[in-house]
Amino acid sequence: MSRTEGPLRFDVSIQVHAHPDGSFTLRALGPAPLVAWSTDPESVREDLELALIDRIERTHPSLLHRFQTPRGREVVRVEVGSALKLAGEEDQSSRSLDVDALVEPDLAHLRVRLPAFDASLWIGQDDDLRAAVRELVERMLEGATLPVRLERQSGSGLSLQVLPLEVEPASLEAFTGEHAGSMLLPEPVPAKTEEEKEREKRVPTPTLDRLGMEWTEHRDALVGAWGREGEVAELLRMLERPGAAVVVVGPPLAGKSAVIEQAVKVLEGRRAWFLDASRLVHAGSMAGWRGQTLAAVHELGEAEGLWLIGDPLPLLDAGKHVGSDMNVSQVLKPFLSNGQLRVLGECSEAAWGRLEAKDAGFARLFTPWRLTPPAEPRPILEKLAATLPVPVASDGVDAAMELAVRYGPRDARLGTAAHFLRRLAAEARALGLPGPLDRTDVLRRFCAETGLPEILVRDDLPLDPESVRQAFASALVGQDDAVERLVDLVAVIKGGMSDLDRPLGSFLFVGPTGVGKTEAAKALARWLFGGRGADDPRTPARLVRFDMSELSGPDCVARLLDPSAGLVAAVRRRPFSVVLLDEIEKAHPAVFDLLLQVLGEARLSDANGTVADFRNTVVLLTSNLGIGTFRRPTGFGGDPGAALQQHVLAEVERFFRPELFNRIDQVVPFASLGADAIGHIAHREVAGVARRPGLRTRGVALEVDPAAVAWLA
Repeated sequence: MSRTEGPLRFDVSIQVHAHPDGSFTLRALGPAPLVAWSTDPESVREDLELALIDRIERTHPSLLHRFQTPRGREVVRVEVGSALKLAGEEDQSSRSLDVDALVEPDLAHLRVRLPAFDASLWIGQDDDLRAAVRELVERMLEGATLPVRLERQSGSGLSLQVLPLEVEPASLEAFTGEHAGSMLLPEPVPAKTEEEKEREKRVPTPTLDRLGMEWTEHRDALVGAWGREGEVAELLRMLERPGAAVVVVGPPLAGKSAVIEQAVKVLEGRRAWFLDASRLVHAGSMAGWRGQTLAAVHELGEAEGLWLIGDPLPLLDAGKHVGSDMNVSQVLKPFLSNGQLRVLGECSEAAWGRLEAKDAGFARLFTPWRLTPPAEPRPILEKLAATLPVPVASDGVDAAMELAVRYGPRDARLGTAAHFLRRLAAEARALGLPGPLDRTDVLRRFCAETGLPEILVRDDLPLDPESVRQAFASALVGQDDAVERLVDLVAVIKGGMSDLDRPLGSFLFVGPTGVGKTEAAKALARWLFGGRGADDPRTPARLVRFDMSELSGPDCVARLLDPSAGLVAAVRRRPFSVVLLDEIEKAHPAVFDLLLQVLGEARLSDANGTVADFRNTVVLLTSNLGIGTFRRPTGFGGDPGAALQQHVLAEVERFFRPELFNRIDQVVPFASLGADAIGHIAHREVAGVARRPGLRTRGVALEVDPAAVAWLA
């Protein structure tokens, strides 16, 4: 230890043990038996340095000399010849143990340390050092196994080193007052932050901490909202009223959750917990859900906190069980009516309507606050795009907004675009793609999600009507008029000329059985949306098919609007699809009333009030109307095709009510197939049979004589 201007220099003796597994143990030899271990030699040395510096800085100045390696210290290696001797062994002449001893002169004595044994002894200046070390080692190894003895062998990973340190020890003044008489100062306690001091003052809330989630403790994780400062300020003003119970009501993806999270982010002087119905009745307490609810209410009142309940509708059923209709809402009613709680929830208009219908008294305890989508969503999307993990360029934001306007829900265009950009950025980060993401990236991702071909949504890819015509003609043999109608539909979609408040298209296919009406629906679904069905590879994945002959009874409406297997559920699962209503003339007349909403407003509600959007579907109706009553014109010069079309149109107009008939875009008659067309179809179907998996897996080749194909035709 040497005194210079500034810190003191200490040379501390340490023992280094390199283990066979590649790790290291460092032990300080001195008054502080500090030990550090690591697999990295640099980090373990740094850890021991920091620990020694901390200990020296807190040690009384009168004891600092003990850390310094004394002058005159020497390392003496002592050979203990009998240390490795085991019972039953005959030849031990070459088996000895080398032990390193630290010898330090201390007045008239010598202090001898054995780091490998964590032991020391005192001997006189004239005593036999080696004999004393041998005697101590033999006594300590008595009864030890051979592996234990070998670990003490000097040179087997053990070494002694000196660790230089620069330290500023504590002054004598530090050991006065409350530390008077102490030889070691206590470890310094970090100063508490304002947040920690505030947390200590809080009312204990064990039930809320166990069941709920305190959003005010995780403000940084909340998404929040941009450009909704006015709505957030108004919501906070409503919540400042004593006993405020507010429910944010609005359409899906209108930004309800974002506004609530933003309000919590800027909330000051009040804690907020998210605790919905499912968490309240969670079986985590012997007191049951009632006890948990009452405890949570009591803690909320004591803490004067804000309760985020999520959707209030499930509170009406939470807690019910066989033999009891008691639910959470009944427990909460007295506290809400007395203004003892400050509550904030959210739900859709449909859910709020069901809440009022189910329990009007409970609904009256809340104040509904309607939230509408912002009038100018573009600036909000710009701010969102700048915060994504992979940034999105300005033209990419424009593309997302255009797609949301064209294909998204009417009242949730901002939310649709925002969620889409988040998915796009998450995928780009997972793939390691650099930013910024441009318009092409946005359109490509949209097509991958919806199944729409890129040629329909990308302006830089021109549409070739002839290639589209060939694709449909290969599936629809002998139906040139139907092919042209489908090509026209594709051109209208490509040009963005379809009505934004109606389906992409609505057609009535009329013709005899087996002429290709269903095949036309499959071909259109395959070309527009792609994919194959999981159950039948020949059926496109995005073809929604209903046989109207099954909906001819008085229960047709209930079956068609079934929340799990009806038309609304199918379209909500596959919003980009072709909806095929086969043999529409066999449906019950009540079905036609439902079609008025689908064809006119592109929407339909199921039995629960859930709405499906049909704006991204093509609705196809098939029928045999007029085919059985058609008579070919007699004489010369008549056009059978034109006559069939006029006859079919007259029959269809007579069968359907005017308000439904006028909402069908086109009535497409399918003519009877000629011999050439039937022959072509026969060849195609036989070729399909030859490609079936059963034949391929068995290595069987199917050959069909042309005469057999002609006979089939």
